[in-house]
Amino acid sequence: MVRGAVAWVTRDPVRGAVGRRRARRHPHTLLGLFEMAAVDRAVLTGALALGFGNFEEAVLHDAAAHAGATGIVTRDLAGFRNARLRVYAPGELVRLVEAGTSS
Repeated sequence: MVRGAVAWVTRDPVRGAVGRRRARRHPHTLLGLFEMAAVDRAVLTGALALGFGNFEEAVLHDAAAHAGATGIVTRDLAGFRNARLRVYAPGELVRLVEAGTSS
């Protein structure tokens, strides 16, 4: 079973995938499917210490870690080179889920 969480950092995580117009109806969909990973002082402080080149990606990574995630799904694999969590491309995660594994 795969459980998921979404961290809303600065940009809407849906808009980039489906466009501004279609994205308006998807925040409710995401809230129905996923838990929200909190972004608080501890996450922001932890993100600063990660040494990522992009602060938003560092925040997303630290929010995921604080939420108990074991991995991150992103189209920007290069942005997570310093990740401590496993990083999946969307298609890779779909293949793993379909195969019944999460390693």
